[in-house]
Amino acid sequence: MPTAGSQPRGIVAAPDGAIWFAEGQGNKIGRITTGGNITEFAVPLANAQPWSITVGPDGTLYFGEFGGGQIGRITTSGVFSGYTVPFAANNRVTVQLISITLGPDGNLWFADYGTFKFGQAVFQTAAMSATPPSGYYLSDLTFSGSGFAPNETVQIFGEGVGSRVLVTAMADNSGSFSVNARAPESAYGPRLFLSQGQSSGKVGAAGFSMNARLMLQPSSGAAGSTAAVAGYGFDAKSEVNVHWAQPDSAWQACYEFQG
Repeated sequence: MPTAGSQPRGIVAAPDGAIWFAEGQGNKIGRITTGGNITEFAVPLANAQPWSITVGPDGTLYFGEFGGGQIGRITTSGVFSGYTVPFAANNRVTVQLISITLGPDGNLWFADYGTFKFGQAVFQTAAMSATPPSGYYLSDLTFSGSGFAPNETVQIFGEGVGSRVLVTAMADNSGSFSVNARAPESAYGPRLFLSQGQSSGKVGAAGFSMNARLMLQPSSGAAGSTAAVAGYGFDAKSEVNVHWAQPDSAWQACYEFQG
């Protein structure tokens, strides 16, 4: 039997012919053969609390951590690694992964109880970068990619693979491309841009850090005139104080921006 009080939650059949399961309270991943022999592997991250487990496209096991904010990975020989979910990386929300599965697109999909979101974890099979690596809404960006199929169309998405297309590029004879676009609306902090070759299916990922920005409309006017203030790149649902001229001036207005 597993460790007492470990509370096994997820279970999956693995390529090694055994059954693997996640032990939420035991902070372990378990393996049981069809003959009933159990082996347990302690998750390196304290209080990870693995709740669900699935087989990835590479034949290894991936599990969602309710307490660790990571997607964990374990090989059938018991070697661990982990990937921090971007929401957890900014330390402003609690990520609690309660379910994970391999989707028909070959990527991992997970449910996050902490943020009430579904997430997509992709397997990078081509290279992509964003320049500059940080900016704000409507910043000029250059996306550069390599390792795609020669002369194929490459779509770069505003969110996950299959979401709204931010810009489309055409790879050259070597499978490389460079294309310009403007940064879309996004909450403050680190995020990923994803791309996919439309004939090869190869996926590239580029890290980017979003900064906050205020925009006035109109941007100038006479004394006493009014202007609309729009904010982008703030924390979602956060309260933002907008000051006139300088932070310690007598007049200020308070707005709530959605991110």
